[in-house]
Amino acid sequence: MGASAIVAEAWQTFPRPETLYVDFVKPAMPALQDDPEYGKIPYRAQVNIEVILDASGSMKETIGGKTKLALAKEAVETLVRSLPKEANVALRAFGHRPQPTKEASCRFSELLYPFGSYAADRFAAALGEIEAAGWTPLAYSIERAGEDFRPYQGEGYTNIVVIVSDGAETCGGDPLKAAEALKGSAIQPFFHIIGFDVDAEGKKQLSALAERVGGIYRDARNLAEIQAEFDRLTRWSEGWEAWRKEAMRDLGKQRMKMIERLDEMEKEWHSASDRLEIIDFKILNALRHEEKISLSIESYLREKELYPTDGIMDYWRTHYRPLLQRQIDQNFMTLEEEIERLTREQATKQRP
Repeated sequence: MGASAIVAEAWQTFPRPETLYVDFVKPAMPALQDDPEYGKIPYRAQVNIEVILDASGSMKETIGGKTKLALAKEAVETLVRSLPKEANVALRAFGHRPQPTKEASCRFSELLYPFGSYAADRFAAALGEIEAAGWTPLAYSIERAGEDFRPYQGEGYTNIVVIVSDGAETCGGDPLKAAEALKGSAIQPFFHIIGFDVDAEGKKQLSALAERVGGIYRDARNLAEIQAEFDRLTRWSEGWEAWRKEAMRDLGKQRMKMIERLDEMEKEWHSASDRLEIIDFKILNALRHEEKISLSIESYLREKELYPTDGIMDYWRTHYRPLLQRQIDQNFMTLEEEIERLTREQATKQRP
């Protein structure tokens, strides 16, 4: 074998850096496989959930010794307390303050807890302001909810409207039209509607509303059934955190694989550099037999070493390995940042 062929063979033994990299594939966004309705709701940067609570006069009726309103308030409190701390929650009520006329009651819907993270004392105080008293301006309340969600428009938000009501609109509005308009806006909310001990007319309207906007309608006859519906929302909200943890865990595993590969590559470089000592001898021997160098030059070059292995490994340790390590760290920091971006945005977008 000629000297040039020996040189080419020698350098082919050093692993190239592109053999180091392993593609990292983020796990798919979670879906509640046992809940096809909630499973189709996308996970986005910020989750905003507004509860619209019916406090019309009929919510004074009792079930098991408690008013329907008291039971609904208890279920709502349990829901918001169980949501991830990163979620934005809001509470709107209608019919909860006596008004001098029906017309005034039909134009009264109040945002008692503006969007923000759950604070137990403030939310309890907001619920404490709600007493069953008035009419049912459901359409107007949905329109006002659109104003509440206005800061949260676009693809960065998952917006959910939860309505708990025991009856149909009583103020002449069109809840289906209002919900359809809100659904078609940039807010794009998902509707979860609970008919609480609802009459036939109320069930017909509320279920039609859910169907019109592709949401969920469920009957609830007691506290346990309301809470069962709210549990679906809680499980969905926890899906994002589970995904984030899984993604970060997989990312860590992939990074460890690449560090292990880097260690293997260092061993391969060391072995390859050792082989160069043998190659060094072969090259000089070939050149001597090809009569391209004299015996004295061959002896001189053997003393100088064509490929000093110590120098090669010094270069690996001081330049090449640090360069590859920085590239690994940078690549995985970028992936980590992509995973954490949603959580960070949740924290920074707590309020408009």
